[in-house]
Amino acid sequence: MVSIVIPDNSVIDIINAGLTMRYYAKKDQKAEVHCVDPMKSDQFWSNIKDYIDKSDDTLLILDFPLPSKEILENIDLEPYEYSILNVPSELIAVTSEDREKLLEKGIVSMPQRSAYKCFPGEYIDKVERRWMSIGKKISFESMSESIDEETIKIAEGLLRTIGKDRDLAIDRVKENDVDFFCYASEPKAPKTLKHISKPDLELVFTSCSGFALFEIAFDHLLKCGKTPLGVMGDKKCVIMTMAPSFAHFWFERCDIIREAEIKFGRGAAIAASNIDDATMGMLIGRLAQRIIAIEFEQPKLAVRKTLMRRLVGGQGPKGRFYHGIKEKYPDLNVRKNIIDTPRDAFENVVDTLKETGARFRIVA
Repeated sequence: MVSIVIPDNSVIDIINAGLTMRYYAKKDQKAEVHCVDPMKSDQFWSNIKDYIDKSDDTLLILDFPLPSKEILENIDLEPYEYSILNVPSELIAVTSEDREKLLEKGIVSMPQRSAYKCFPGEYIDKVERRWMSIGKKISFESMSESIDEETIKIAEGLLRTIGKDRDLAIDRVKENDVDFFCYASEPKAPKTLKHISKPDLELVFTSCSGFALFEIAFDHLLKCGKTPLGVMGDKKCVIMTMAPSFAHFWFERCDIIREAEIKFGRGAAIAASNIDDATMGMLIGRLAQRIIAIEFEQPKLAVRKTLMRRLVGGQGPKGRFYHGIKEKYPDLNVRKNIIDTPRDAFENVVDTLKETGARFRIVA
């Protein structure tokens, strides 16, 4: 039996897991999915053998974060003892050094790909193309792209099913049962008590609590396409943002404990408790900051010119032209060792700094 590992907090990877199960079903191979907490990445990699079915010796790791360097160097595997394939998305920072360490352990790491393409097989089948389209839309890669009503229903039903039974959600994707998700989307998320909409942020107040807050946040984002978005419920709140690493920075600075997090591609919905209205307003205001200043040091895994090409583009060796992050986010600017980073480009910039081995910190 093929073993598949995905992060347990990613909506897109539920789709990836379902399409992976579908791929192996076509080959008459059995497979099982393990949903693992990405916050326990070190623990997973340290005990990687526990996730391998000994009758098949095959493990597929989809879009899962790598461990610390110390754990990576000490993974308890003999070279090619098992057939292990790591399929990272572009949201996972993977350095050339990481790839070499994995290969030494017999783990083949594939090139990074879009989060909604982290599954094996061809991308030409009608069913796969449909789910990739849904995955792309709910990863909010283009916040300006409108989402049709059917996709909204499927996405809402998918999230609601994940909240109750992840295995069922994976199985229904495998079977391409979109009618199931459309049906599961009813009734709609509870009505809000108050809704404040401003050009750079959204605030929603409701009497709900628990997983319903994620549903309300997701429903509003699907329809308004705007972040940051805050949902204040009964003693709990959820903040949805396209710059979760920036949100983590402010949560830590304000001593706010993250209780749960659901990933939507590059963005995330983060839950916390014991936040009053004033603190929520302050957080949303901070997360609405249009430009974030990041101070960085000399990269250790690449020369500075390579880092600059990845950030702002430009001419490379042998006349090759590189498309940098700035091409998609024109407001990005580099001043000596400071990167003025547009909010929606924050995760891209952070991943690039990690992959080139450049230490960094948020300064404004």
